[in-house]
Amino acid sequence: MPPAQPPTPATTLRLPWPLIAALVLGLALLATYSNSFRVPFLFDDDSSISENLTLRSWRTAVLPPSDSGVTVSGRPLLNATFALNWALTRNSVPGYHALNLLIHFLAALTLFALTRRTLRLSSVSQPSALNSQHSASALALAVSALWALHPLQTESVTYIVQRAESLVGLFYLLTLYSFVRSIDTPSSSRRWQILTVLACLAGMASKEVMVSAPLIVFLFDRTFVSGSFSAAWRAHKKLHLALAATWLLLAACILSTGNRGGTVGAHDTITSWNYFLTQCHALTHYLRLTAWPHPLVLDYGTTTVSRFSTVAPQFFALVALGLATLFALWKRPALGFLGTVFFAVLAPTSSVVPVITQTMAEHRMYLALAPLMLAFVLLLHRAHARLGLALALALAVIAASLSFNRNNDYRDAFTLWEKNRIDAPLNQRSLVNLGNLHAKKHDYPRALAAFQQAAAIAPDDLGARTGIASSLAELNQPAEAIAILRRALEIKPDFHEAHYNLGKILLEQNDVEGALTHLSRALELKPSSTDSRYNLGNALLAARRPADAATRFREVLALDPDAIDARNNLGNALVATGHIPEAIAEYHLVLEKSPAHPRTLINLGRAFAMTGRTDEALRHFEQAASSGPDLPEAHANLAIALLAASRPADAVPHFETALRLGLHDPALRLNLGNALALSGRTDEALLRYRALVSDFPNYADALSRLALTLLQTGRPADAIPLYQDLLKLTPDSPEAFNNLGIASAQIGRMADARACFEQAIKLAPQFTEARENLARTLAQ
Repeated sequence: MPPAQPPTPATTLRLPWPLIAALVLGLALLATYSNSFRVPFLFDDDSSISENLTLRSWRTAVLPPSDSGVTVSGRPLLNATFALNWALTRNSVPGYHALNLLIHFLAALTLFALTRRTLRLSSVSQPSALNSQHSASALALAVSALWALHPLQTESVTYIVQRAESLVGLFYLLTLYSFVRSIDTPSSSRRWQILTVLACLAGMASKEVMVSAPLIVFLFDRTFVSGSFSAAWRAHKKLHLALAATWLLLAACILSTGNRGGTVGAHDTITSWNYFLTQCHALTHYLRLTAWPHPLVLDYGTTTVSRFSTVAPQFFALVALGLATLFALWKRPALGFLGTVFFAVLAPTSSVVPVITQTMAEHRMYLALAPLMLAFVLLLHRAHARLGLALALALAVIAASLSFNRNNDYRDAFTLWEKNRIDAPLNQRSLVNLGNLHAKKHDYPRALAAFQQAAAIAPDDLGARTGIASSLAELNQPAEAIAILRRALEIKPDFHEAHYNLGKILLEQNDVEGALTHLSRALELKPSSTDSRYNLGNALLAARRPADAATRFREVLALDPDAIDARNNLGNALVATGHIPEAIAEYHLVLEKSPAHPRTLINLGRAFAMTGRTDEALRHFEQAASSGPDLPEAHANLAIALLAASRPADAVPHFETALRLGLHDPALRLNLGNALALSGRTDEALLRYRALVSDFPNYADALSRLALTLLQTGRPADAIPLYQDLLKLTPDSPEAFNNLGIASAQIGRMADARACFEQAIKLAPQFTEARENLARTLAQ
């Protein structure tokens, strides 16, 4: 009998740490940001995405706007990622949020991998167990989870245009990670060195924060790999030179923007000294938010510190921290490295070069938060390995909850800006944004109040002034609005918004030439503005230049094929140039996207009427009146079509509705009288005619219809003075002389009748009816 075999030990399925990290971070981030996918475009999103013409074509995707100072200026790779979103989903926000979250997830995963490999380097963790795979991986996961889920990161992930921070953060981390792989993977060192340089190039094309990356890689080499700067230079000289060469790309990107449209560099209102003092407050504020992330503020505005005494404690605290970092670089190189990364990442935006449009911004902490989280987790681990790790993971869960709640603020723009107003009371832009939101909802009294409060905080804020002017115009105070906008242009002659709004208001006031001047200038200043092109097209239509108007409307549609108002007005311009079939085709395209668009239904009905397709015209007018019951033009056009189709009784209620809704066109009132007369409601018709003549004594058609109706209903004596008044207005009208002759004959004034018939014949020798009437009069 064979000897018994010992039992086989049970095998345990162990997932590799990178997969564990990907699952944990991916699920945690998806849960934390699950409420962010419907957050609308905010603040600078429109200028960098919706109004960014370079996103419309792959040929211009890496050529972002260079002179306007928008977020994508000088950042071709960032611009290209938005072009990808535009190609896939156009203005649909979930796609943008999904890519933002993916970039953040990849950055977190890269931070995990970089931290894990760095902790396992022998020069980092000599006596401890950090160089064991399990310990280093667990700590790296805690660091990346705390960093990725921290509430400070919400601005860089949820606010779409701040993809700039997460994208450069990803490539900064990839540059360091690829360098580490080039060291600890000798068999493929060359390949990883190439990836190091490529990642650094990508970062330089994403945001200027990347400027410190070549220096940080060199410091990393000295600190964790080579042991000294000289040894690092000897060992990896070519790689460090290649990384330094990537500054050439960054320089080209920066030079392409000048001073980013005047938004970067010393300014009359913000000096380098004021900005430096402000950053003393900003950096200590960021550090406080790292430990206690409340309150979080989307926009701190442009407030600066003017006196050193205001921030003296913060200044000396930062000096102490800087000196401690330098000392640590000498005595504790790993700790010094973390401090250096913190300062180096923040230096481009938080030192002495003013960022005029935003003196403080939480998204600047996106990458700078990583060394702080690493130092914090290592401190916990040193205090107690297991409890420290457990505490770090527990804090990550709390951070995720806080981030989820912060994302709820972003879902409603009113809530976000109202909270911003409370937390940053000196920032007038919160009130300007609230005013804009009220204006979009046509609540102009509240919009005006918000803009006025903003102007009270910052009297020189031209955005607030423009908002006040726009609100006043909507509240039927155009003169005051025009005066405000003209004053704004005296202060800043190239202010796009003032030219645009002034042009719109002047067009509404029928000052077509003035509107053309300012709307043309607005378009010159901001070629990406579809609104400026659209309203310029409207002004050209009003100036009876339909061909030029059609060109502008086509430009709008090339940028935004879904701009149905522009397509509708293109149809109107084509009608004005006699291209009716082409106009009908454009109207049909509008109705494919918006089947109940009442104005397009009206215009299409008119186009059909012009081509003699009366049944189709009538059907579209009926649809317009049904889809736009409060639109007077819809009822007016339907009424006219019904009258032309010999359905006067059906036309009457639509004429009455159009008048009740405020369309007080004399011709419409006249046609209502005609419809009443043709329906047998003569007395009502006479009342309408008399009221019309009373309001418009020189309206010849109204005098003619009133006189004719009186004549036809056996009241020639009442008709005679009306015909006499009519002939004063139209002395060459043979019909008026003929009808006056008929009325005179009916009351026995034969001599007057003969004279009228003779004058009618003199004016129109072939007027058969007048000749017959004259013959009958002579026979008597």
